[in-house]
Amino acid sequence: MTRVLDALVRGKRLLIVVAAPAEAQAIVRGVGKPTSAALDHRLPDPHALIALAPRVSMLVTGVGKAAAAEATAWTLASTMQAASGASISTSPFGGVLNLGIAGALPAGAGEATPSADRLGRVVLGTASVLGDEGVWTDDRFITLDTLGFGPMHDGTLTRTPTPAWLEVLSPLAHERGGIATVSVCSGSDALAYEVASRTGAIAEAMEGAAIGLAAARASSEIGFAELRVLSNTTGARSKQLWRMREALETLGALARQIIQ
Repeated sequence: MTRVLDALVRGKRLLIVVAAPAEAQAIVRGVGKPTSAALDHRLPDPHALIALAPRVSMLVTGVGKAAAAEATAWTLASTMQAASGASISTSPFGGVLNLGIAGALPAGAGEATPSADRLGRVVLGTASVLGDEGVWTDDRFITLDTLGFGPMHDGTLTRTPTPAWLEVLSPLAHERGGIATVSVCSGSDALAYEVASRTGAIAEAMEGAAIGLAAARASSEIGFAELRVLSNTTGARSKQLWRMREALETLGALARQIIQ
């Protein structure tokens, strides 16, 4: 067991959660396991665990908040029951790590569009933020927590990572910052800038905060973090730059660093 893995879960199991089959395939390949042709074309059973190492399992949930939250919650609840009979207070998993790819949002003061130089970089989420839960009015976006309906335990839209996990995972990342979890990806410059400005996020994806919420509701003792590779720029769809193949290769290497 590596120093990273041991520091994260301290003798317990690690649940790696990914959304898309391509991400799963990249991780399987990166850790040296036999790849599956099925993962190239379709979503496997979203409740089936894929063994990556003796104490590491991977869950492939499907894309989006609803799919990710449901599969994560179901897996944690069912394994708690199996591990402790009638009690659901103890989980065999010491933590949940959301791995995947992400779109780069404008980052830093004055950056209207994301820089292509950031593609391929690893981003560690210092916050996983539900980025488009709320109400659009004529002149602004009102967030769900402002309306009094924030779903996190503190009434906000933000799941912060376990502090100890930030320390352990920081050396693996090129950037640290918020990651917005969205249902509508930023296919215009205006939307990309709005999401980045409002949430403070430097990247966007579609699952992280939902996975973090499911883990927190399962047990406060389950660690969480979101770690992603920037695969594309956000903003005007016709001008977006994509480095998908390279990002997936980096994702596989990242998983190998954590597990082996």
